[in-house]
Amino acid sequence: MGRSYRPSTRSLMNGTPAVDFSLTVSTQPAPSRSAPHNPAKSFVFIAAPIQSHLGGASMEFFVLHLSERRRKLEAEPVCNFLRTIIFMSNQLPLINTAAAAIRGSKPLKRLARLHDFLHRAKAAVLMKCAGIGRGLCSLAAFAAVLALASCSGGNDSATNTASSNSSSKKIVIRGSNTIGEELAPNLIADYKKDHPDMAFDTEYKGTAYGFGSLLGGACDIAGASKPIAKEQEEIAQERKVQVKEYVLGSYAVAVIVNPANTVANLTTNQVAALFTGTAQNWKDAGGADAPVHLYARDPISGTHIGFKELAMNNKAYGAGAQFLTSYQAIADAVAKDPGGVGYCGLDLVKRSDIKAVAIDGVAPGVETVNQQKYPYARVLRLYTNEKKEAAEVKKFVDFALSNRGQQIVAQMGYAPKP
Repeated sequence: MGRSYRPSTRSLMNGTPAVDFSLTVSTQPAPSRSAPHNPAKSFVFIAAPIQSHLGGASMEFFVLHLSERRRKLEAEPVCNFLRTIIFMSNQLPLINTAAAAIRGSKPLKRLARLHDFLHRAKAAVLMKCAGIGRGLCSLAAFAAVLALASCSGGNDSATNTASSNSSSKKIVIRGSNTIGEELAPNLIADYKKDHPDMAFDTEYKGTAYGFGSLLGGACDIAGASKPIAKEQEEIAQERKVQVKEYVLGSYAVAVIVNPANTVANLTTNQVAALFTGTAQNWKDAGGADAPVHLYARDPISGTHIGFKELAMNNKAYGAGAQFLTSYQAIADAVAKDPGGVGYCGLDLVKRSDIKAVAIDGVAPGVETVNQQKYPYARVLRLYTNEKKEAAEVKKFVDFALSNRGQQIVAQMGYAPKP
């Protein structure tokens, strides 16, 4: 027997939902009492289609068991480890091991309340995803949909974990790969020069992961490359989390070519065609008759995914693209290759051996980014729970927004806040 539900999707992604959380619950008949394993239980499965960064995917996993004796849904430690196989858009399998912990849940009396269990019951679901293959397929969006509730008590207790960490001289930061890749580590390193006793617990798995952690009371600061969405604000209100937003600066990516290339301006469509491999000759983008050579960040980089979202309509990089570990390496490669095209931060566009092209007539720069004219940019924000914001947390945020912190933002190739 199975029952299907169509809950209203509470995706933590900005704008349109990233997860089509169409829920199917199936209850398998209980094994006979002579069976060696869990003879008095039947099992509940959830199948949820996931829209990943790299295309459609599906997931089916053992989540809960239904007690034959009590007829209640209960959390089960056996679901700590879930293994999923994600098929990327190019049909290469990508295996993610998702570790989930569902703790301290109060039993539910009806299957019809499964949706509420996932979103509001006192359960903590922590997903860790590791990608293997040519690209990284993040399940952070799906994790954030589930990881909204804490292990105990009422709504106010959801913030106890992060606030207790802060009181013991530790600041917990979760969220955006874009912030966590280079910017946050450099801000932390400089801050610790004056505050050597301050400890930081950091984990960067995406903006949605940060919001889920903040709303679930699992962090002090959520780093985000997208603004908080209406759905997230509603959840914050339900959980009595007073979300405070701080603008840190802007992430911007300049498209660069070799100075010998005659191309000085590209349309957004031409950029997408170049990086997805649709245009493989520069004459297709207004240049000379010469092959295009792609240079991009490695798949584990937040920029690898971020540029796909900003410029490539989430399509895969073209065949033959060379993936490098830093903006500096990309700039060096383009400087040596007359047919090369890549991208880098704003701090490198002043180099004389590369050329930053305008996009739809708009040159990359701090001014055009802050005026929101340059298309390949995102505002970076820090979010806290103002109600539980410890003094140590506020000090660090103030440092990041100070002249000294903003100098680091600029040095790392980002646009300082206006």
